[in-house]
Order: sequence, then structure tokens, then C-alpha cells
Amino acid sequence: MYRRVWSEINLDNLKHNLRVLQSQANNVGIWAVVKADAYGHGAIEVSKAIQKSKIRGLCVASLEEAIELRENGINIEILVLGETIPEGVPLLQRYKITQCLFRPEHLEGWKEQLDPNLPAPNIHVKIDTGMHRLGVPPAALKQLAKEFKETPFKPTGIFSHFHVADTDPKSTFKALDKFRSSLKESDWMENFPACERHIANSPAFLRGPEYYMDSVRIGYLLYGSKPTGTDLKNAPPVLPVMSVHARVIDRKTIEKNEGFGYGNITKFNKPRRLAIVPIGYADGYTRSLSGYSEVLIRGKRAPVVGAISMDFLYADISHIPDVEIGDRVTILGKQGHEEITMMDLAKWGKTIPYEMLCSFGKRPPRQFKSTESKLTI
Repeated sequence: MYRRVWSEINLDNLKHNLRVLQSQANNVGIWAVVKADAYGHGAIEVSKAIQKSKIRGLCVASLEEAIELRENGINIEILVLGETIPEGVPLLQRYKITQCLFRPEHLEGWKEQLDPNLPAPNIHVKIDTGMHRLGVPPAALKQLAKEFKETPFKPTGIFSHFHVADTDPKSTFKALDKFRSSLKESDWMENFPACERHIANSPAFLRGPEYYMDSVRIGYLLYGSKPTGTDLKNAPPVLPVMSVHARVIDRKTIEKNEGFGYGNITKFNKPRRLAIVPIGYADGYTRSLSGYSEVLIRGKRAPVVGAISMDFLYADISHIPDVEIGDRVTILGKQGHEEITMMDLAKWGKTIPYEMLCSFGKRPPRQFKSTESKLTI
């Protein structure tokens, strides 16, 4: 590692989270959501760490994400939640990947591209129960069942997605009721009795077993973050999996009324000591955090001042004596008795924690920590 910024991915915490989630789910299967590079944690290593832990499968956003996992030794079931164009069907077959269907007309286009020498991919049908993004209209399910029987495709699952499970329990229960009634009115389970039903995401999981059905899809909770707005009395004791750190690479003294950084957006009414930290918006530490966020140095909170640039930020260390070049800077995580959480970053950046979690991409090198092995990328 040649750059003084990195993220640490604690695979022991990941496995702990999965165990406590499985305990709360009882015998209901858990789909681990590893789309968006496992929410910025590294999909390959995350999947390797949990694929032998009796999970139901993995959820990704695209065929490309699924193929990357297959080509790196992941052999459990993978469900693509997004669209795959007809030309991608032979790859679904070759890599044995399960595909989401959210428009009835998908079937015809996919059928034309099937490789006759390989089994047709399994399909999970998505129903629109109120989000109005992706999903088959409930009224179209009965006709879709007939169309399935005229193709080689087999619907092995049927699901939907909650969009306000963290903030609106009434609308969430209404969506659940719509899902159940859609299956009943279309005679879906009579036509496909082995079809797996799933609808709960992380916040719905916290709302209780009535949302679990045959399996649940867990992303945010798996990585140790708890959804906002939900009743957290049912929240299992999950632990943060990601932390982000850097080193002080320089120190500057800024005189009274002297500008610094792009735009000279901040000036002080007395001299201040600043630490230069090599992380910026290209690393996922967004410019919107400028002037609002804090970092931890020597166990103390240091305000981020001035404009965050592509590769650097300034931290005010005037109140922290003896800061040295090379001192550890915690961007996300614990240092001493202090902690900066993903929720803190989201609040400071005026966004949601999901976005902040995904923003720390591959540019800061990842260090994967585990008692079983020491893996570093």
C-alpha cells in the first residue's frame, strides 16, 4: 500500500452479523445483498467469507456483477435484481444465474436467445406493490402464469420490494397485503407451488416475522448499519464491518484572516493549526461534507474545515497538542473513546447512510481482516 489512506473490512464482524441475523430469522433463508461491490465492502471477499454459512444466496444488480462473482469462485445461487437484455441470456445459462423478471414481455425476447444446449435460467418474478419502479402489475400475473407454461423458463421465486419500510409502517403493511392478495387472486402458488416468496429488506426485517415469508433480502444490516426510522427494539446486535482511515501527511499554520484551499471559503479570526489528510471526494469523502464533518486524531474530534478537494481535506488540530506527521486519522470508525458512524457522515453530508456506505469505492485500498486469514487488496 503506497498511499496513506485505506479502508478496513472486518470479516469477523461480517460473519457475526450474519449469525445474529440468522438467529433472528429462525429457519427463514437469507439472501445476502452484495450489489454495488457489497455496498463498497468488496463483493468478492464478502461473498467468499459467507458463502459457506448456510445463506440462501446472493443478490446483485446486474449480470456483470454476477459473472464477476462466478469467475472468482462463488458457486452458490446468485439472483440478478436488475434487467438482463436478451443477448445476455446465454450467459445466465452458462454461469447458472437466476434472473429477475419485471416486465411480462421479457419472456419472448429471452426465449429467442436461449442456448438450446443448456438449461433455461431460473426466474424470480417481481411484482409492483407500490414503489412503481420495477415490477409486473398484479393484474398481469394470471396471464403471465399462462405465458410461463408456454416457455422453457421456470419461475422459482416471486417477490416485491418495500420502499418506505423504514419510515411508514402503515404503507409497508399495505404493500405486504397487496403482495399476498396478488398471489391469491392470480392463483400463482397453485400454478407454481414451489415458488419462493420474498419481500422483506433490512428495515422490514426489523418489523418482525410477519414480513419474512420464505426468505428475506438483507443488505444494510449485514454490514453493521441499522436503518433509520424503524423501531430498533428488534434490532440484532450487528457490528460495523467497514472503517476508513488515513495518516496526517503535513501540517500548516493558517494566520488570522488568511485564506486556504480551493475558493478560500474559510477564514479564521485567529491563527489555527491544520492537518493535511490525503482523502477527498474521489475516495468517497464527498464535497458536501465540507465545513460540517469531523475526523478523529489522537482520540479527539477534529473539525473538517475549508473545501474538501479531490484528494485532500483539512482538519483543524488547534486543540490537539503534538499532532505528528504519520498520526492515524479515523474517517469512519472508532478511535479511543470516540466514534464516527455512517449515520454521522450521512447527517453531515445531507444524504442517506446507504449512499455514504457505497461511496467509499476501490480507490482507498481495502484491508480485509479476519482471524482465519489476513487478506489485503
